[in-house]
Amino acid sequence: MHSALYVSKTGLSAQDKKLTSLSNNLSNVATNGFKRDRVVFEDLLYQIQRQPGANSTQDTQLPNGLQLGTGVRTVGTQKVFSQGALQTTEEDLDLAVNGRGFFEIVMPDGSSAYTRDGQFHLNQDGAIVNAAGLTLQPQITVPENASTVTIGTDGTVTAVIAGEAQPTNLGTINLVDFVNPAGLQSAGGNLYRETASSGTPTQQTPGQNGAGTNRAGCAGEFQCGGGGGAGEHDHHPARLRNELAGHIYRRPDAAVPESEPLISAREGDKSMRNLLLLLATGLLLTACHIPEKYAEPVPDDPRYAPVFSHREAIDPAPTGSIYSPASAVNLYQRRAHRIGDILTVVLNESTSASKSSNTSFSKANDSAVTDQTVAGSGFLGTGITLNGSVSSSVDFSGEADADISNQLQGNITVSVADVLPNGVLAVRGEKWLQLSRGAEYIRISGLVRLDDISSQNTVDSTRIADVRIAYSETGELANANRASWLSKFFVSDIWPF
Repeated sequence: MHSALYVSKTGLSAQDKKLTSLSNNLSNVATNGFKRDRVVFEDLLYQIQRQPGANSTQDTQLPNGLQLGTGVRTVGTQKVFSQGALQTTEEDLDLAVNGRGFFEIVMPDGSSAYTRDGQFHLNQDGAIVNAAGLTLQPQITVPENASTVTIGTDGTVTAVIAGEAQPTNLGTINLVDFVNPAGLQSAGGNLYRETASSGTPTQQTPGQNGAGTNRAGCAGEFQCGGGGGAGEHDHHPARLRNELAGHIYRRPDAAVPESEPLISAREGDKSMRNLLLLLATGLLLTACHIPEKYAEPVPDDPRYAPVFSHREAIDPAPTGSIYSPASAVNLYQRRAHRIGDILTVVLNESTSASKSSNTSFSKANDSAVTDQTVAGSGFLGTGITLNGSVSSSVDFSGEADADISNQLQGNITVSVADVLPNGVLAVRGEKWLQLSRGAEYIRISGLVRLDDISSQNTVDSTRIADVRIAYSETGELANANRASWLSKFFVSDIWPF
């Protein structure tokens, strides 16, 4: 593979991971406690073809050398645990962490998970649980006869019990903090797992030792509940869209700073409108273009209409004979032979075809360069040895099978449209059958020899030369089997892929 293509491949692969991460961020702009992922890249090894600082002559040195990179790779993704905006919900059990910290959740296997999602509920036993029914740790149970529940900024939970004047202390909701929150493992369900990179969890009292505070009656989207948006620059989804689209003054992967919210939103919306307008124009052009061969058929098509002969009567010269050639009827000729005569075609069409194909090929290349030296002093006398290897392989295997069969039987009566100089009849005609929700039709045209017409004035369709037979339907049934205008766009010449 050419080196430039390989480097481009690494860039495409890295940007694909970037787009996947941004798409996940966009999908979760309304998820409580969600933190955006930031993709981290690094460049790959370099091919040093001219060492910077090497001697170009005895008294001069190379100022910069020649270094060719081999591409880029995705090192990892990092959760951005910046503080999000809080949104008031007026729900007693909705909590938001204003600062550092996580809520601890007990998993079904007894292990602990951690979350910034503070939308809690009560289960059938009165215990505080999350949306999945997992219990908050430490476990706090609200009595059945409690009228109101209050959660302080320090995590103290109190409830007013019916018949008691003073509120009852039910416990304290502590927070858990990590030295490196970005090292937590995302487990889905708005939950995180402890890892060696995150460090061990530390129990913290809300509001002390740098821990955040609990805000009761507050949860929400974007970055509420301890950050539900997509990052420190993403308090509004329009800015997150701009990060995906890029900014005209920056790299395509640059985030939009808070100092430019209106400009970025407008530019992003303008680009989106232009894209939608271009797509809509292509769809309309495709929908309006209907090739003639797919036009809706109608009865009395001139190409299949009968031919009527309107000849003026010519008075024959009197011959004194009772026989007149103009009005004579041949007692033995009951078959169509003149323009306007009718002929019955017996449809007996049957076709079948099958085809299969198999294709496979493979190609492999290996090359290596090891310890290239010149006069024992290395590459170009620099003392540097070059070694490397490149290998590639391509394999392809394809298989296709097709089996087609058609059959058409019936009768249709047509008329003679013309008689060729050699006596061959040009026939054509159509039959329409009107149904409740549409119509079926049969059309046929072709050339018939007089010798192929039976004594019953019929001819088999297999004996007609240059035959054109069409059998189809119109109306609702036909429309149900027809591709929609959107499907036509994706298979049309306008679609570039």
